[in-house]
Amino acid sequence: MSELDLFGNPVQENPAPAQTRPGRPVLNDMDAVTAVLERASSDRRYLLVGLAERVYRLADPTDKERVQPVTHWEADTVHQLLKSRHLTIGGGRHEVVSGAMRTTATAVLVPRATRNQLIHWKTLARPDGWTSSKYPA
Repeated sequence: MSELDLFGNPVQENPAPAQTRPGRPVLNDMDAVTAVLERASSDRRYLLVGLAERVYRLADPTDKERVQPVTHWEADTVHQLLKSRHLTIGGGRHEVVSGAMRTTATAVLVPRATRNQLIHWKTLARPDGWTSSKYPA
């Protein structure tokens, strides 16, 4: 039996539109967030490659052309921080190489406000019972 509206007429059930693109899982892990922000602030920064904006990282700080893909949790965290505007996308395009692939990439930048927030987060005391971070620097 279908549902009725306020006037007693049957209500048509409209299916929800299918998502065109699957959403990324929301990460609620401050250790992962601080690890990604520390890495983004380092000399081995993150880069977005291609239309799908896959996340890569410089393989060697002395070679600004060689990049390597990052882990899934790291890529999800970078995209979440971009969406929340804790990270920003640079304006220029850079030629990069990953294996046999040669393409262009855009740098991921860390704004000054985010750097200050990272310093604040790192100075907060961890509650008793919390283990140390599981994410290497």
